Amino acid sequence: MTFGIWTATAIIWIVSTVSAMSTFPQPLLSSRDEVTDTLFVDARDAYLAGDWLRAETKLQTILTLSPTDGEAQLLFGTLLRRVGRFVEAKKSLEKLERSDSGQPWQHAICHELSLIKRDLQERNLEENSEEIAPNTDVDSNVIPHRRKAA
Repeated sequence: MTFGIWTATAIIWIVSTVSAMSTFPQPLLSSRDEVTDTLFVDARDAYLAGDWLRAETKLQTILTLSPTDGEAQLLFGTLLRRVGRFVEAKKSLEKLERSDSGQPWQHAICHELSLIKRDLQERNLEENSEEIAPNTDVDSNVIPHRRKAA
């Protein structure tokens, strides 16, 4: 009797495991075709050379051809941060962080997001100091002292 219960349990477990494994989605393809690989190398080289426009154009082409290319999405978010488009960069990187194609890049994504946060804070400090700077005239902050008449 005990042997029959364990056998039935094992069979149910095996069938359930096979059934569950067959319903998993297929993994995303991580390899690029020759065209997108060439475009990525060109985009990376343009980025490293500081040619932001050419790099952005190449990356947008890659993401049109292969929207799940996590490495291209990461480089695009990094490019947006470097050119000061912080809001776009943050949205792009947060979207990548939530996607399957961003899983291999989690550490780099978190690093980029922290740099965006730092850059935004620095920009806010600079804007605040520019607003205060014109009013820092020494004489304008001094209240004149008057002597009382004796």
